[in-house]
Amino acid sequence: MRILHVIAGVAAESGGPTEVLRQMTAELARRGHSVSVLTTDAAGAGRRYQPGGPGQAVFDPAVHMDVQRALRAWVPYPSGGHLLGSWRAPTAFDVAHVHGVFTLPVSLAMAAFRARGLPYLLRPCGMLDSYSLRQRQHLKAAWMMALDRPNLLGAAHIQASTEHEAEAVRALMSKPLHSRIVVLPQGVATPLAASGRRPHARPYLLFLSRIARKKGLIGLVDAFALIVHAHPELDLVLAGPDEAGHRAEVEARVQALGIADRVVFVGSVAGSDKSDWFAAAEAFVLPSLDENFGVVVIEAAHHGTPVIVSSEVGLAPAVRRHGAGRVTTLAPADLAAALNDVLATGRTRFAAGLAALAAEHAWPHLIERLETLYRDALGNSRPKIP
Repeated sequence: MRILHVIAGVAAESGGPTEVLRQMTAELARRGHSVSVLTTDAAGAGRRYQPGGPGQAVFDPAVHMDVQRALRAWVPYPSGGHLLGSWRAPTAFDVAHVHGVFTLPVSLAMAAFRARGLPYLLRPCGMLDSYSLRQRQHLKAAWMMALDRPNLLGAAHIQASTEHEAEAVRALMSKPLHSRIVVLPQGVATPLAASGRRPHARPYLLFLSRIARKKGLIGLVDAFALIVHAHPELDLVLAGPDEAGHRAEVEARVQALGIADRVVFVGSVAGSDKSDWFAAAEAFVLPSLDENFGVVVIEAAHHGTPVIVSSEVGLAPAVRRHGAGRVTTLAPADLAAALNDVLATGRTRFAAGLAALAAEHAWPHLIERLETLYRDALGNSRPKIP
C-alpha cells in the first residue's frame, strides 16, 4: 500500500506522538509498504525542525519525509505547502493516517481528504481526552465545531491507544459511530541497551517525560517529601524538557518542601543515556493527571524497571493486569504509599510482569492489525456522515 502519514510537526521534544510515528513508519516500510510523512518544520515555541539536526527525531531512510515550511512556527502552524500536499495526496496515496487534532496542518488535511475522497484513519494522540479539551476550552469547542468534528465523523477509523482514550472519543460521537473507534495500542520498539554505567551515584526514583503540568510533578514531589526520611539514601530524578516554564514551578515547590538536595533535574536525555537512566532506577514514576497511553511506561518495562502510574494513565489497567508495578490515585499520600510498596518489594519481584507488559506492546502483531485497518478503510473509502 501507498500510505501517507500526516502530522503537524515531528520535533523530538514533542514526545510520544513523534516517537510512535517514527517507529510505526519504520515498521510499515520494513513490511514493503511505500510510506511517506507530510509535516511542517514547526517545532513548537517558535523553533524550526531541522531533519537530521542535533536532538531531532531520526526517521528510517526508507520513509520519505515531506517537510513543508510553516508560515509561523507557533500553534496552529499554518502552512500553505502542507495544505497543497494534502490536496494532491489522493493521486499518490491509497490511504492516509492522521496524527493529532487542533492544528491547521492536520485539520485542513482531513478536510482535503474528505473533499477529495482519500480514506483516512485518525489517531487523536490524547488530544480528545477530557483533560486536554478543558485546556483553552472555548477555543477548542469552536475549532471542533468548525473543523475537527466533521473530520472526526469523516474518518474511516479512529485509533485509540487505550480504552481510556476510546471512552473519551465515544463521548464526542453518537452511538451508531462508536464502531469506528478501534482500540489499537501503540507499539514500542526495544530501546537501546543500557551501557551498564550508573548515571547517578545514589539510588533514585525516576520520572522521565516532559516537565509539564499534566504530568503531576507537584503531587510527585509532595509524595516524595513524605518518604524522604524513611529512605535517606534515595533521590528523585526528574528528566525531560521543560514545557511552558513548569520546571520553575516544580523547583519552587521542591525548595518550599526543603528537599532540594534530594531532587535532581537532568534535562532531556536520549539514546543510550536514556536507557542508562531507566535501567539503574529503583522504579519509574508517571503520576499524570491525564495520559492517553505512555510510551515511557513500556520503555521502563523493557529495562525491567517497576512502574508506578496514576489511574489516569491509559496503560494503568495493563500495569495492574500484568503485575508490572503499582497503580495509584493522584493523592500524595496514596502515591507515597505506592512508592514505599514498590521499594519494599524490590525490582526482581516485578520482572515477569514487566516482561509481559513489554511483549504485549511489541510491533509485529500490532502492525498487522494496523494493516487490517488500512485495508478496511480502502474498502469503505467514504464513510457516511449522519
